[in-house]
Amino acid sequence: MKRKHKKVIQYLSGIFLGIAVISFVFLAYKIYFVLGHQKSIAFNKTEYAVGEPVYITATGTGSDWIGIYKESDNPRKVNPIYWYYVDDDTHDSGEPYDIKEQKSNKSRKEAFYLPEGTYKAFLLYENGYYAIDEAKMEVKGEGLPSAPVSLEYFQEQVQSGMADGKVRVEFSDQMSDITRNIVLYWADDKGKLEEYTSLAKFKVEGTVTWHQMYPHTIIPAEATRLLAYGNNEYGDSKEFAEYRLRHNSGYTLDEKSMRGSFNVVSDIHINENGGSQEAAKHFEGALKDIEMFNKDSWGLFVVGDIADTGNANEYDKMWDIARLHGGGLPIYLAVGNHDLVLDEMKGKTVFMENAGVSTIYYEKIIQGYHFLCMGSEKAGNQAYFSEQQLKWLEDTLNSCREENSKKPVFLFVHQPLGNTVAGSLPGQGWDGVSDENDCAEKFRSILKSNPQIIMFNGHTHWDMNSEKTLHYKTEELPFVLNTASVAYLWSSYDIPEGEFLEGSQGYFVRIYEDKVIVLGRDFLVNKFIPSAMFVCDFKE
Repeated sequence: MKRKHKKVIQYLSGIFLGIAVISFVFLAYKIYFVLGHQKSIAFNKTEYAVGEPVYITATGTGSDWIGIYKESDNPRKVNPIYWYYVDDDTHDSGEPYDIKEQKSNKSRKEAFYLPEGTYKAFLLYENGYYAIDEAKMEVKGEGLPSAPVSLEYFQEQVQSGMADGKVRVEFSDQMSDITRNIVLYWADDKGKLEEYTSLAKFKVEGTVTWHQMYPHTIIPAEATRLLAYGNNEYGDSKEFAEYRLRHNSGYTLDEKSMRGSFNVVSDIHINENGGSQEAAKHFEGALKDIEMFNKDSWGLFVVGDIADTGNANEYDKMWDIARLHGGGLPIYLAVGNHDLVLDEMKGKTVFMENAGVSTIYYEKIIQGYHFLCMGSEKAGNQAYFSEQQLKWLEDTLNSCREENSKKPVFLFVHQPLGNTVAGSLPGQGWDGVSDENDCAEKFRSILKSNPQIIMFNGHTHWDMNSEKTLHYKTEELPFVLNTASVAYLWSSYDIPEGEFLEGSQGYFVRIYEDKVIVLGRDFLVNKFIPSAMFVCDFKE
């Protein structure tokens, strides 16, 4: 037995010795390889201000890579903020390299710029996570963007009350590279107008940036100044540049001559399964806002996508919310594509029952004004209008024109025509009227013959700060407005095809003898949207 135990011990000792020798050789190889090839990493300094360029010098081979992390990060468990290969087509090993030129991880907030804190850079061996070398540095500062040094406003029609023309914003040559955007606000002598959101947000294009003001929008009567701030995802700059408006530059909303008002929203997307609790909350908030600020409203028109799937229970839920928070406000419905998504025929039936009508297209006359609701007769993303519906529209508009050709007619259609309003522009993909049987062409022809129309579209969810929220009346088409959405918004600020944006928007509409004023409203913050405050003028 002793002899057997001795053999076992000898056998195990041999295995352990072998493992030790292999480990030593591998370690020696790594030491030789690392030292022999002088693999190293270093920042160009150990302390930086927020927004200051950060350079790294690293030496290694093409498969070695660099990852920049927060000091507390474990490289094996979290993605780097920035990363790049030591030697590739953009630079050589041993060259100083700006980390902003590296690949960034958009899932990490720090990739926008490095906020105040301590960071580590690791030189990692051949596509793996073995750290050959590391370096550490600190970033100090608040991280707020630079403020512009000057603001100029070149109006085309001074004291017209309308915000036309261009804005010129200038920064100093020492502008922080973390300043991404410019944000404009209307202000009085005390500061930003509290009842309004920002006027515009646009990208910085160097030390001088030009911006076209939204045509046909109102300058609030209270405004005496225009303010410009630098902006990034962490907020606005502390300081600002200002332009003082000429006396009485604003547009006065005459309450006495107003004949009436109503409200418009779209895409509330009530879901019976709780798939969008946020949508229900947003609808509730919109109703409360209307009840608070437009008590005399003739009613609320919902431009389609009332129900997220078209289920009857979703309408029930919508009406429950309306009864609790709508203050008795009449609600009128237009059908959207989501209202037919589960079952085309059943969806139509459920819609008509809830709208209290016998067809999916109908007319309401309120205080002598005509309100027309249309809707697709087929399920799908695009709207299809039958010959019967188009004939009804043409006949109804003929009657309205005979009655009074100067009086506005309000038309509610969920899907927009292509290349009219935000979301339907080329490349955005939300032109929503079908070409089947020349449906879109015939619809355009009817609209062309009736310039007194003001049409509201939903469907796209594009927010009201987007380009062409208003399609101003032309010889080809009447006024057309993008109604955005109550459930959630889509923004075209960064990319043509848009990206998700949390929010809830709609319109307060005021009727006058010779014009209609449409006021965009942010229901989340209970403020008007200056870039969506339009005058639809029917004067010759």
